[in-house]
Amino acid sequence: QVIDAVGKLHLFEKLRGPLFPFLSRDLVRANLSLLIRNPKSYLKTWWAVLSGTWRSPKFFLGALLWYPKCVAFARRMRELGVEHVHAHFAHHPAMAALVVHRLTGIPYSFTAHGSDLHVDRTMLPQKVRAAAFVVAVVPLEAQAASRPRDGAHTAPYAFAVQATDSGSLPVS
Repeated sequence: QVIDAVGKLHLFEKLRGPLFPFLSRDLVRANLSLLIRNPKSYLKTWWAVLSGTWRSPKFFLGALLWYPKCVAFARRMRELGVEHVHAHFAHHPAMAALVVHRLTGIPYSFTAHGSDLHVDRTMLPQKVRAAAFVVAVVPLEAQAASRPRDGAHTAPYAFAVQATDSGSLPVS
């Protein structure tokens, strides 16, 4: 968990660690609380994720396993007053940010690193469409992320160069 000065919480590529183990009292409490308080949002979001991933066994299993944890993340982010979620990689982390967004309304963005766009683009159109913006490490990935195969044109994007010779940068 990293919270910077402007109140952004960054999801790591892996949603692992002591913050939210796969089975804990807090995880169960967060899921039951949302299911009781807002069953339509809970079930509609879970259905959207499961129906969007069923063609990819890896993503479908990930959705089954990670959704309850994402619900707990969403609850914690709301409690912390998080204003924006940023995920690295367009696969599972972006799906987690999408879930948080759908459950809380907190805007999100993600960085596409390349391999995540070229191996499996499961739910990429939905992730890009709902994102506030998408960052890609090279222009080709930015172009791929901004035009998912379903033809949708969506979130603004930018590209970031991974390495720069600092001596070539202008000094002001």
